Formats: sequence, structure tokens, C-alpha cells
Amino acid sequence: MRVSGPVKAQAPSFRVGPPQVLLVGDDAVVRDSLARALESEDFAVCVSSPGVAAVHRYAATDFDLVVLDVGVEDGGCEETLGRLRMIRPDGAIAALTVDASDRGRFSGAGVVLEKPVSLPVLVRILHALAVEPSADRRRRLATGKRTWVSARGGCPDLSNL
Repeated sequence: MRVSGPVKAQAPSFRVGPPQVLLVGDDAVVRDSLARALESEDFAVCVSSPGVAAVHRYAATDFDLVVLDVGVEDGGCEETLGRLRMIRPDGAIAALTVDASDRGRFSGAGVVLEKPVSLPVLVRILHALAVEPSADRRRRLATGKRTWVSARGGCPDLSNL
């Protein structure tokens, strides 16, 4: 189910229905393909390009997750990540990147996945992020703990989420 505009915010402690995902990426073809894949896995997806549009949607809507697809040229995704984190310091944010070697670039993301990543691994991680209590996420982010998933590493141990 694709959502063309903001979804009405619901009570943060309980949500009925599929996890609400804000998918941010600078390549429309990749972004739309990923949106279709996530929708097939029962996520409700709202797509956005990086920058002001993504920041406004995130501020106006109680998304369960953000998936930030950082392309080769970045296209403003890193700056958007910082702004999203300022709006909701404990928000569930996963970054997808072709180059996870510079880990400092993604300090605002709780999970960084190196592309290519298989859909089953991505879905498992997003579900784990969606149910992680915000207090646990706040503690994990405050201590700088991130989950890094290598393209060659298979499915990681998600016990720290």
C-alpha cells in the first residue's frame, strides 16, 4: 500500500496495521523499486526525495521507520539524515549505502546496510527496528551503538536492537 501524502499520526504506543515507512532516496527508479518490494512485504510506504520534502513529511507524520537510500552521489541524504535525527532523536532510521567504509557519515542511523542487501535481510531488520522500544533505541543511540550489515555478511545478529 503506497501512501501519496502524510499519514495521520496515531498514538505512539500502539499502531494497527502495517509499519509506516518513510523511504527517502535520490534515485527515483531505485526508490520506487524498493518501495514496491517493501509494499509486497506488507509495509505502508511513503516515498520522498532527500531534503525539505522528506524533513516536512517526517515532522508531520508518525512514521515507524525511515529507510534512507544513499546513492553514489549522496544527493543530500546525509544532510537529510541529520535533520531527521534533530526532529526525532529516537526515531528508527536505517541507511542503505554502497560504501559503508566511512562510518562517521551515518552516525544518525541506528542501522547501516551496505548494498546490495537481500530483501529478506532488509525486512527482518526493519521489523526488528519497528518493534524496538524507543527507550532502548535512545539508550543505544546515545552510546553510539549501531548495527552494521555488510553486503557479504548475511543476516546479522539483531539481539542488540
